[in-house]
Amino acid sequence: MKIKKLMRLYFCVTVLFFSVDAFAAEATPSLPTPDIKANGQDGPITVLSGTPVSITASLEPGNESGKLADWWLACSSPVGWYSLNSNGWTPGINLLTQYPLFSVSPVEIYSASLSAGDYAFYFLVYMNPNAIVDSPYYYDFVQVHVAPDPLVLARVEVPGKLQYLNLPVHAGLVDGSGVYYALVIATRTQLNAAGVTYRVIDECPPDTDYLLASSGNPDDYGEAAKVVNVLYDDGHWIIVRDIGTVDEILADIGFDLKLMSDEPITRVSTGVDAAQMEATPAKLPSVSEMIGKVKQEAVNTYISQLSGESQVTVEGEPYTIKNRHTDSGTPIQKATQYILDKLKGMKGMTVSTHDWTGKERKESNIIHKGSNIIGELKGKEKSSEIIIMIAHLDSINKFDESYEGGKAAPGADDNASGCAALLAAAEIMSNYSFQSTIRFIFTTGEEQGTRGSMAYVKEVKGQNIVAVLNLDMIAYSTSGLTPPTQHVKTRHIDDLGNLKDMIIANLYKDVVTLYGLDSSLNVVIKQDSDVNGDQSSFWDKTVFLDKTIPAVWVIEDDYSNFNKDNMHTVDDRLKTLNMPYCTAQVKATLATVAHLAGSTSASGPYPLNVMSSQEL
Repeated sequence: MKIKKLMRLYFCVTVLFFSVDAFAAEATPSLPTPDIKANGQDGPITVLSGTPVSITASLEPGNESGKLADWWLACSSPVGWYSLNSNGWTPGINLLTQYPLFSVSPVEIYSASLSAGDYAFYFLVYMNPNAIVDSPYYYDFVQVHVAPDPLVLARVEVPGKLQYLNLPVHAGLVDGSGVYYALVIATRTQLNAAGVTYRVIDECPPDTDYLLASSGNPDDYGEAAKVVNVLYDDGHWIIVRDIGTVDEILADIGFDLKLMSDEPITRVSTGVDAAQMEATPAKLPSVSEMIGKVKQEAVNTYISQLSGESQVTVEGEPYTIKNRHTDSGTPIQKATQYILDKLKGMKGMTVSTHDWTGKERKESNIIHKGSNIIGELKGKEKSSEIIIMIAHLDSINKFDESYEGGKAAPGADDNASGCAALLAAAEIMSNYSFQSTIRFIFTTGEEQGTRGSMAYVKEVKGQNIVAVLNLDMIAYSTSGLTPPTQHVKTRHIDDLGNLKDMIIANLYKDVVTLYGLDSSLNVVIKQDSDVNGDQSSFWDKTVFLDKTIPAVWVIEDDYSNFNKDNMHTVDDRLKTLNMPYCTAQVKATLATVAHLAGSTSASGPYPLNVMSSQEL
């Protein structure tokens, strides 16, 4: 509370408790008339906690002008009585001063916010100055009700760059009309103070988590509204509370899911010099050699084995991987062991398992948990700099929930194709040396909202991860175009992190041209902030101490020729895939990572100082 002088008095505001019934005499025009207002009103007024409250006091002494009197300023508060004296606000009932009455123009005696509760501010003068409240006295009071200002989830329009909002941003999305906006969890007071245009989506009780969901089928949105409480539908994304089995319900309908970050992800970034953005890599013999070793037959075999078209040998026993659902028990355990066995057989590969357990959700006893598999090739000169290739291992069949013995969830495109790319690249790259460390990460829990990758990102807090390439659904193309379109996704242009993502995306596109892959791929960069993929977990700044992590999503044409009819069904099978198209993306991703990491036999890596998260 602030203390101000009231004319010649040290006029400090106080919080003190008096009952109105204790005052018997009302002021008359010829007698002293104290006046006290809240926000310029006689009250009662209601404000939200966190909202500034201005209390002003004035006095007309009437025919008692110049007579000695006791002056009291007081307020009842939810935590007891406070009163104003020369020492400021003090607990209890204490006299402000004894001083002759004189005319006092309105003066602000308090200007700050108040905690939730009921307050009554009093201004009293007592004409028998003995520091005891007794007759005759004259008073005024004003009541202030301070309502709690709860956190809300709000859509906030982005007038410039996302980072300039100065609000706790939890996601940046593009709606069905192509408008980029932020999801913010804050109080209404914070939102109003920020001067932004916003729409409240939900009151946000403590420990509330949200799922963001999108689908390529317009009919799915109406179906979702029938069975779950859709808080908001922007024409592309729907937002629901992550409670009960809502994630499985939406996945069964056909939605892709993202668990919204439970911490603000406001990102800090520095600008990228135009010359660095336009840097073109030089063709490297070692990269050409690695590309030449990528064989379609090998990629085909990996997809076949992961999607149950052919048997695998796991821990010395034959097994058919019918599905890879995160909660399937034996099937996903066999699939993760298959990945472990493959990685352990590669030269120089350090292999580890990251076990994760999700939060217990409201209205459900279901807790998702799983294991991420990590293979690492240690770098030489710059081993602390880490390049990541990531793909989700889990699959889902939206028409069947009995994963332990029910229908298959082959997930050949979604996402055995991405896992096959990682295995093929790892097998080849394990025979080469690189300046930077390369990690190959196979996640679970992606189909339930990227839960596995979000858990992994928290596990590696503070590590110098300088680039991430997510491979998810890279094998479907029936467009007949020559060459077929392929997308690389980044953050939106109004997110400063986009500048760093674009370095990877442009390098990928350059590599495709440089190594003659442009006859197989027409690379189109989509700056759409699609948060459904595992790369979005690395866009969150929360675990990297305000450092933005450059990350992109390598994917088939998910706009005009997407595998939406087969994905999440028993029909997502190897026979539906375009294997030359898939193999070309494996080559392009391998080459991009090789340039980022820098082969020790080459002249040097792509300028990692541009990429380094430590600059951001």
